[in-house]
Amino acid sequence: MSSPDKANLHNLFTYWQALGAETSPGTSPPARQSTHWPRRIWLDLTEQLPEAAWILSAMERMGPGWLFPLWRSDSADGQHLLATLLDAGLGIALEQRAMYAKTTQLYPPPPEPSLDMSTAMSDEEIAIWTRTCAEAFGYPIQIQPIKRLSADPQARIQLARIEGEPAGTVVLYRTGSVLGVHSLGVTPAFRGQGLARRLMHFVIHQAMQSRDTMITLQASGMGLPLYKSLGFSEQFSITSLSL
Repeated sequence: MSSPDKANLHNLFTYWQALGAETSPGTSPPARQSTHWPRRIWLDLTEQLPEAAWILSAMERMGPGWLFPLWRSDSADGQHLLATLLDAGLGIALEQRAMYAKTTQLYPPPPEPSLDMSTAMSDEEIAIWTRTCAEAFGYPIQIQPIKRLSADPQARIQLARIEGEPAGTVVLYRTGSVLGVHSLGVTPAFRGQGLARRLMHFVIHQAMQSRDTMITLQASGMGLPLYKSLGFSEQFSITSLSL
């Protein structure tokens, strides 16, 4: 696995741990599982894929509602493993593409009216951010992990407002000189106005200002064209499976 691939997964693993995670009991090799939302169980493996039997056993133990993210599901070995897991009864809950960009290869964001961005720190601000993010993504988000994340000095929980109304969210999470982009979303009322692109311009500006060497993210199919247009490169697929 290449250095950018490892950097992407390391940032993602560390971000999930910051939201709240514990060692999953009774698993070998040891796995981590979320203590709250997002309900995921994963292995800190980057060099090899896990065995199908291990994944099926872990998912049966965790039960419905839990996700197992399978890295490199588009590789030859990953496609074979994915087919085995689907044949065994697991279903695809989410598909994403890992992406990255070196900040030295990105153009500085164009001049534009500054976004009304704020960092959620107080209980009230975190509650507003959580409601806005849940509206943007269309599913409930628990507030406990967001409160936990707000205490992490490597995290910035950002809220965008349009004319005073909460309109978009993004979390910036730093691991070393890598800036990870998480939970970037726009509420339905403000879609189609270029806000997602403006949020990414904000991210790129922050990375350049902080002299981060790389920006990583995990893109949905909807967001992929935007990130590619900004100069991000595709790395590998992440397929999240569930019972």
